[in-house]
Amino acid sequence: MALSDREQKLLEQMEKALYAEDPKFASTLRRSGLTIA
Repeated sequence: MALSDREQKLLEQMEKALYAEDPKFASTLRRSGLTIA
């Protein structure tokens, strides 16, 4: 099921906030194959 434009924008905002707050953790998630913006 695809995300709506609003949901996609919210997800991108959360991903950016994660990188700002904890870049090491966000990088670990990216390497594990999870999608991070």
